[in-house]
Amino acid sequence: MACDTNGVKNSLKNGFRTFAMVDKDDEGSFHEETLRLADVATEIERDGAPRSLMNVSPIKLARIVSVLGHPFLLMPLLTGIVSYKLLPPADALVAELIALGIVIIPSGVYTVVRVRQGRWSDLDVSDQRERSQFYGILLPLLFIIAGISWSADVPYAIPLGALAILMLVGSAFVLNSWVKVSLHSGFGIFAAEAFFFFNPILGGGVLLLAIFVGWSRIVLDRHSVREVIYSGLLGFLIGGLFLFSLYLFH
Repeated sequence: MACDTNGVKNSLKNGFRTFAMVDKDDEGSFHEETLRLADVATEIERDGAPRSLMNVSPIKLARIVSVLGHPFLLMPLLTGIVSYKLLPPADALVAELIALGIVIIPSGVYTVVRVRQGRWSDLDVSDQRERSQFYGILLPLLFIIAGISWSADVPYAIPLGALAILMLVGSAFVLNSWVKVSLHSGFGIFAAEAFFFFNPILGGGVLLLAIFVGWSRIVLDRHSVREVIYSGLLGFLIGGLFLFSLYLFH
C-alpha cells in the first residue's frame, strides 16, 4: 500500500502550527518549541527531504529535543504502554484517561494560565521560587493518582509506578531549596529504566533520548550541568527502587 506522504506532511505541519499559535511570543516556551517543529515540517514538504535538519542550530535542535522529552509527554506514554501491557484494552484506556484528566491536563492548564497572567516567567517554570508553587499543585494530583491506583484491582506494577513518580516529584520538591531539579532529566532516566523492564529496546531508546534531553536543558540555559547530573542521578535512584520493588512483589 502506498504511503500518502503529502498527507502526513500536511498533518504534521498543520497540527504543530495550530498548537503553537496559542502562544508565539513566549520565548523558549513549549509552544514556541512546537512551532520550531512545524517549521521543520514545512521545509520537509517544500524540499522533499529532511535536509533542513542538518542545518538546525544547536538552540533549535535543543528545543526540539526538549519537547520530545517533556515529562508531560513521557508520563502519558509510560502510563499507556504499561497499562496496555498489563490490562485489558478498555481498562488500559481508562487508566490513561485518568492520568491525563487528573494530572497532565489540569497541571498543564494551570501552568499556561499562570504564565499568561504574568505570575510565572515561562512554561518551563524556570524560576526556582515559582517551582515550589508548581510542585504544590502537582504533588496533590499525584497523591490522588497514587491513591486511585492502590485502591484499584490492578497489577502491582501500576500502583508501584504511581508511587515511584510521586517519590520523584516529592524529592524534587524537597531538594528545590538547594538545587533546581530538572524534571526533564530526572523523569527521562526514570522512564528509561521503567521502559527497560517491559521492553529493553524501547528502554534503550528512551535512555538515549534522556541523555540528549539533559544536553538540551543545558544548551537552553534552563539548568546547569550540575543540576542535570543531580537530576539524572535522582531519576536513576527512584527508577532503581521501582525495579527493586517489582522484583520483591514478583
